[in-house]
Amino acid sequence: MLRARLDKEHTIQEHRKALDAEQATERQARADAHAAARRRVEADRAAARRGRAGDLERAAVRGLVPIARYTDALAADYDADTVAIMTALVEEERQKYLDQQQRAADAAQRAKGKGLDVGALSQAVLEHVLTIQEFGARLAQLGFTPADAAVLTETLAARLADATAAKTTRDRAVGEAKRRAIDLPRLEQLVRRGVRPIGDYRAQLEALGYDEADRAALVELLSLKIADDQAAGAARAAKDAGAAPGQLTIAQFRRAVLLGLQTPAAFDVFLTTQGLSADEHALIMAELADDLAQADAARQRRTQAGGPVSARELPLDTVRRAARLGIIDVPTYQDRLTRDGYSADDVALETALLLTEIADVQAARLRRDQVTRDLGTKGLTLAELARAVKAGVQHLEAYRAAAVAAGLTADAVDTLTRVLADELTATTAAKARRAAIATTLQAKDVSLAALEDRVRAGALTLDAYYDQLINAGLSPVDAEVLWSLLSDELAAPAARP
Repeated sequence: MLRARLDKEHTIQEHRKALDAEQATERQARADAHAAARRRVEADRAAARRGRAGDLERAAVRGLVPIARYTDALAADYDADTVAIMTALVEEERQKYLDQQQRAADAAQRAKGKGLDVGALSQAVLEHVLTIQEFGARLAQLGFTPADAAVLTETLAARLADATAAKTTRDRAVGEAKRRAIDLPRLEQLVRRGVRPIGDYRAQLEALGYDEADRAALVELLSLKIADDQAAGAARAAKDAGAAPGQLTIAQFRRAVLLGLQTPAAFDVFLTTQGLSADEHALIMAELADDLAQADAARQRRTQAGGPVSARELPLDTVRRAARLGIIDVPTYQDRLTRDGYSADDVALETALLLTEIADVQAARLRRDQVTRDLGTKGLTLAELARAVKAGVQHLEAYRAAAVAAGLTADAVDTLTRVLADELTATTAAKARRAAIATTLQAKDVSLAALEDRVRAGALTLDAYYDQLINAGLSPVDAEVLWSLLSDELAAPAARP
């Protein structure tokens, strides 16, 4: 009986050992399987970051990524001999590509020497107005040699294919970013304006999961847009520099479109009268379309802005008007935007629109100041009449009539009257704000009226008046508003009989 019991216990122990060994083997197998799966996932991720071999090859040939990067990607899947062979082929294709680009440039230069410009035709193909076949036929009609026509057509076809592929990739990126609540077009605009570095754009594409070849193509597309912006700006500046005094410039018309005072179609017609090349015309129109979209986005953000931070502060619309008219400076306005919850990107877009509005106001004031002749023997100049309107001793319609009598165009009269109406609204709001602040300061034993009387008497400078307001606890916005109001009142003329 004892032996039987011992044999039974021995058998149970053996079974337990065998079961433990079997379970340990199963655990190790599962761990090995998990490790292998992890390695496969990491390898797949590394391959995705490297990009597809064909895409990397095309990017290397175009010069978008270094050939060494293509070689590294091949090394992960091929032996050294295969990598060397494929790398040599890519280097050969890269040289062919460079040679073709040079031949095309030489052909275009020879054509320019004969007074022929292929820029307009090329742009028409890129905008899908003409086909490649029609482009080749036009070159033949213009007298290009068969060799030059062939190289120009081949080069443009490759450029069109690259542009189409890049646009398709960008559209897909914009859609994927939007599904993640990311505004990729706005980031592109901020990069184009120099507000954000292009590295931020590249990092965002990587975060969206795009491989190196696609990232390189999209970054090149954005870089080309930046170059186009610079070329458009240079073309506008060069043409405006030769404008006659008083002649409507491209910058002025463009600003009117951004402010909603003119249409893009009217601007397009206006450009045709400026003697621009087809390339310059297309670049300026493309630049306007992008800037107009940005201005519309900024205006949309304005409609989403809430009320004032506290009941003791001016509404944001009033502060914006004060910034537009130069009553407060731009940094003070930007500080207010930040306190109202604007992001750094939102502040940048709003500032761009504000600067356009400020330029419009300054141009109107300059035009007003240039009209120096009196309106009759006993009349006021436009500048003096504007101050009288803001002081409440003249009416806005009297100013409009005076501007018409001065011989200004209808557009100029409308602009000057619009700006003065804006100034009048700002002055009215400033006076109401001054009354509210006077009551607040009185509770602190500070007399606003006494401070202003000291300025009027010459016992206190305007700058010292501003410092006193800050020391009394006013915000920079309120201090600048009261400073500007008092400054205008000191300069306002009395009404002449």
